[in-house]
Amino acid sequence: WSDNNSKKTWQFIGEMEHVGNFKVLFGKTDKKDNTSGETRAGLFKRITEVLWLEYFAIDPMTLRDRTKNKYDSLVKKYKAQVARLQQTGGGVNPNEPEEDEYGFPNPNRYWIAEDGPKEDTPAHAKNLWDDITQKFEFFPRLHRL
Repeated sequence: WSDNNSKKTWQFIGEMEHVGNFKVLFGKTDKKDNTSGETRAGLFKRITEVLWLEYFAIDPMTLRDRTKNKYDSLVKKYKAQVARLQQTGGGVNPNEPEEDEYGFPNPNRYWIAEDGPKEDTPAHAKNLWDDITQKFEFFPRLHRL
């Protein structure tokens, strides 16, 4: 997964971004969307064949399981970093009022959208984002998902 600057991991994330794959892994984005009818096990097997074609015929089930484990690992690491953003004073806190007692924007209440920090994102949030992305390079792409 980590050889060649994590080439396989980046390919895997690219596969997760495909609309049909996204629906299976993360659910529908719109209630009106149809489900694909594919199971997660079937999806992981199909993605595994794309990622590891040269090894797939040798032991497809073991490779499928390792692909699923990689998915679980990425999601777990992503959620741990998102939790850092959601801590009071550390990032997103939707329960905070929009303004402080003086009518100024509350620095503890903001949302970092899927494209990352914007010009109006508080400096401490940008610093936290930078720290997260430095330690977990896949975070921005996973955040978009």
